[in-house]
Amino acid sequence: MTYPFSATRLERAGVFSIVIEYTVANVAEEVTREVSVLTICIGGGPHCDGQVLVLHDVLGLAETPLFAKVYVDLKNIIVDAVRRYVEEVKTGVFSA
Repeated sequence: MTYPFSATRLERAGVFSIVIEYTVANVAEEVTREVSVLTICIGGGPHCDGQVLVLHDVLGLAETPLFAKVYVDLKNIIVDAVRRYVEEVKTGVFSA
């Protein structure tokens, strides 16, 4: 299948790799099969040459895309820690 800005055209233009983000797995698999350059997936399934999971998604620091996996909710932990610090400074419990 050929599109106006296809992966094979990118390869012929001289790219050394292609990032495939938030794409259904069978499309990422087809692109990987069609090109000889490395394909790196971010939410594109298991058929690329490499996978990326963005650190702030892993740590739960921002709104997480549907394709990412959160391993810990650091956002709420950080917000709670800062809130407690501010409260202790305001009440005089903590002073540096």
